Amino acid sequence: MIDPESAFSEVLMRRASGGRVAVALSGGLDSMVLLDVAAKFSVTQESLRLEAIHLHHGLRPNADGWVAHCQRECEKRG
Repeated sequence: MIDPESAFSEVLMRRASGGRVAVALSGGLDSMVLLDVAAKFSVTQESLRLEAIHLHHGLRPNADGWVAHCQRECEKRG
């Protein structure tokens, strides 16, 4: 059985461009799991810089809340 974290870590290492990996972060469950795995991996790789990118389109009334949520979650993970 394939370990999803190990498999994802391998993908991150292959895709890291100039020691940098960006995660698209909506704030929903899927992107938060992706951020968690990437953050755990980045801790073990000193040369890897992890960035989370959230686009605020302002299309929904709670858009500001999603920005705040994403900021808090990123701060928790350093």
